Amino acid sequence: MPDDPFKILELEPRFDLSAAEIERAWLAKMALAHPDVVDKRGAEGGDLASRLNRAKGELEDAESRANLVLTHLGGPSAEDDTSLPDGFLMDIFGVREQMEQRLSEDGDSARRELREWASEQRATHIAKVSTLFTQAHAAGVRDEIRQELNVWRYTERMIEQLDPGYDPNVSDFR
Repeated sequence: MPDDPFKILELEPRFDLSAAEIERAWLAKMALAHPDVVDKRGAEGGDLASRLNRAKGELEDAESRANLVLTHLGGPSAEDDTSLPDGFLMDIFGVREQMEQRLSEDGDSARRELREWASEQRATHIAKVSTLFTQAHAAGVRDEIRQELNVWRYTERMIEQLDPGYDPNVSDFR
């Protein structure tokens, strides 16, 4: 896997990495990326620093980290497996319809409540994926992780769209 964030930061590919572990690995590597250490011109150091920053960002994001771990385990990618639980799309369309209605009626108040609800959903996804990763070598569990990650992506998309800075010209919500 090209530019594997785990490899770049020399971290074990696992979902339960703490923010402190990621930060420590990043700081140690960044010290080596300083232009005085890498070379006199600093070009290689700048590229390395950029790669290290990108790796840190990918691993700090729980959803991104989960996708990377699943790839390491040989599980299906989001492109290869777009499966969702039965009835999920109908449920999510209902939620989105309610969100649109609430936002048109209550504005900022509804936006705050909906972001809180979506954040709780995110926490539920994180907990479920974390549990599934402890069983990842059992038959079928990697497919179950992929399906949960596919559902999680819908939650993340809602959170993005509920951000007050989200461009309303491209928003699904008014």
